[in-house]
Amino acid sequence: MAELLIKDNTYLKKPKDDPKDRIGLEIGDSKQPDKFYPQVKIMRWDNEVNFSVRLVHDEKSPKISEKDDKITWQGDKVEAHFYDIQNEEHPEGASEFEVILKEKPKINKVEFTLNTKGLDFFNQRELTQKEKDKGARRPENVIGSYAVYASERKINYVGGKEYKSGKVGHIYRPKIVDSLGTEVWGALHIENGILSVTIPQDFLDKAVYPIIVDPTFGYEVEGGSNIYIASSDDSSETRVGNYFTSPADGTLDSISANLNSIYDFDAKVFVNQKDSAGSGSHGQIATTTRTDIPLSLEGNVWITFPLSNEPIYTSIDYILNIVGRNKGSDTATFVSFDDVDWDGLHGQYIEEGIYSAPENPWDVTMDDPSAEYYAIGVTDWAVNIYYPAFVGDNMEAAVIRNFTIYISLQDHTSTSNDEPGVGASWDSCWAVAATITFRQFSIYCTYTAGGGLSIPVAMANYRRLRA
Repeated sequence: MAELLIKDNTYLKKPKDDPKDRIGLEIGDSKQPDKFYPQVKIMRWDNEVNFSVRLVHDEKSPKISEKDDKITWQGDKVEAHFYDIQNEEHPEGASEFEVILKEKPKINKVEFTLNTKGLDFFNQRELTQKEKDKGARRPENVIGSYAVYASERKINYVGGKEYKSGKVGHIYRPKIVDSLGTEVWGALHIENGILSVTIPQDFLDKAVYPIIVDPTFGYEVEGGSNIYIASSDDSSETRVGNYFTSPADGTLDSISANLNSIYDFDAKVFVNQKDSAGSGSHGQIATTTRTDIPLSLEGNVWITFPLSNEPIYTSIDYILNIVGRNKGSDTATFVSFDDVDWDGLHGQYIEEGIYSAPENPWDVTMDDPSAEYYAIGVTDWAVNIYYPAFVGDNMEAAVIRNFTIYISLQDHTSTSNDEPGVGASWDSCWAVAATITFRQFSIYCTYTAGGGLSIPVAMANYRRLRA
């Protein structure tokens, strides 16, 4: 466990002291040293990026204590505990900000102010049945959580910092527990500089107090969800990937992917030049295979595939992709991913393929995540169109605008004043129903360019949700 230091009412710790991937932790606020504040600040890569959350409260004279690296902030009605954890669920560690409500609160929300530097927060919605049927998995504590990514694409220089796919960490869905052990999930939401946890009112009405509200800030950098690249019955393989734009001329050194399997398996990785053989036809410029990867994984593991110094060129688009083959029966091999906001340009490539005879060129179109909405009758918003109020499943009252799905709140003929998300009075006519997302797979390539650099996939130019 990292050493806990105290300076001017602030507790300081380095949960990870690797110069290539250093994590810093502040409990309190070093910029306001007059007293202790119930706040956690997490910094990564020597504070290139950070975020802090501070409990909103009305306590007058809270008391502070520390024992066995656990810090307690104790008020009359609300208490907070701060401590680090490292276990099977969080092998890279996590920071706990445990809030204890000693009596029934006036409202069913616990709120924190949120300040960030260089970060985007992407909500991880519940998967649809169709997505589950196609092999995607999302744990319960990831549903409704937030994946945290660097806002700008990071380049990993050889011998320098390890940014991998640009992920900084994960804010997991909190569980609320009363004194009898009754549990319920809380609902996370980030908007306008506030992180809130909404607690079901029925739970608060029936709970035996005190209750614990337990948001966890994980240091994991792999995606929080998984999709198979080789199916559980060994009858199908799936080839998946994202594309990136090369920032410089260079030569390819390796591809790394975050994988999960309980049996040994084979995998092939590829680098294809996007649309080099025509629209939707991507010529292969590099590939390599690893056979009998001896994993039997306890969770997700980064696997590196060496390449052979194949050249790539600045400002050219390339697709990094992977396909697997199982070695055992009744199992599956997965690659991890997160959902991130879609910008209409960067997206995912997913196609069932044959491991033993992969296509070259790879003929596949980028998966358009808005297509499923158009297919059920949702249309693009336009001015001077009559939109009825949304009732039941009337899709004529649902529109797409700026990669977001909106539903009409009232009968109206559209004007620029009520343009969804933009017009001065848009929220009187529309409500946000969903954000269109694509899958950011946990896969990146390293190549030599000058000192040598590594590029996360698809981390540039997508639309961002800023807190």
